[in-house]
Amino acid sequence: MRLAILAALVGCYQPNAVTGAPCDPDGACPSGQVCTDGRCRLPGEVVVDTPPDTVVDASVDGPPLLTDAALDAPPPDAPDVIGCADGTREGFASRAMFPAIAGCAAQWSAAKDLRAAPTGATCGNATPCAVPADACAPGWHLCGLAGDPSELSARAAVDACTSAGGTSVDTAFVAAISHCAGFCMYTPPLPCRPAMACSEPVCCGAGCRMDNICRSGVYLDATNVGGVVTNGCGAMLATDITGVLCCR
Repeated sequence: MRLAILAALVGCYQPNAVTGAPCDPDGACPSGQVCTDGRCRLPGEVVVDTPPDTVVDASVDGPPLLTDAALDAPPPDAPDVIGCADGTREGFASRAMFPAIAGCAAQWSAAKDLRAAPTGATCGNATPCAVPADACAPGWHLCGLAGDPSELSARAAVDACTSAGGTSVDTAFVAAISHCAGFCMYTPPLPCRPAMACSEPVCCGAGCRMDNICRSGVYLDATNVGGVVTNGCGAMLATDITGVLCCR
């Protein structure tokens, strides 16, 4: 019986078989080949070793091999790509058009300083934030944190800011920057005042206020605000807005 099986196996080999196939359990190979290190080779054939870390794709039409960079890349919906800690972006929805600014829905209790340091806790939408900055994903921060108006204008034109979040009249995302330093004074760095004139933070969205007199803090004659003078950038109430603007 063993001889019959061996004969059948040997009979399956073709004289012109490609080298490198595994040897028969008894060491048999196609005619003209010899078993070398468990593989059928031509006598004297030189074999180039494949580096141990190389992934070999035997399929001619198969997908390309993943590089280390691709393997390490975050999934397309990762928070550090979205910009919002909870993984959802409500303002500036197109990541292709707005890769470095996002409107993130956020709520918190009592008045909060928009420049308060993040605690590292994840929040957003229905999950309350300890501080507004927690709504931004790792690698992102509240826009205007350093008082630079160009951080906003460089990432979104005035029309995009005005329409951030769609056409909802209730949509308003604020940055951590008051819209002026004093009565229509715009020399940066702009502050984040808790109250009084000019304290209201810069705002993007159809629900932002447009009745402020000083309107050139970020966009010439078109800088809108969120909140009220009694609860400005440094003492913001979440009830007056939809969320915050996060910059990368």
